[in-house]
Amino acid sequence: MSRSPFLSQFQAEFPDEITCAEFLIRRRWLAGIVCPTCRGCRATRLRSHAFECLRCGRQTSVTAGMRGFLRSAPASNLRCIFRL
Repeated sequence: MSRSPFLSQFQAEFPDEITCAEFLIRRRWLAGIVCPTCRGCRATRLRSHAFECLRCGRQTSVTAGMRGFLRSAPASNLRCIFRL
């Protein structure tokens, strides 16, 4: 069985976790990362899609708040989430 053109295109466009995370970051925070607690705009990256606010220390991720939608996928695997 051959792969669908969509799957091939997806795999070419999103080859790894970092690429998926960068796409979601650009979509979620159009003007840059904003802390959901203090609204601070400076953060340090902890993992490919997780950040810590330099102002208040709150940790957040690009997938935070999407748990209902992501219930069927492991939240740490962005490529799996993208295929849903």
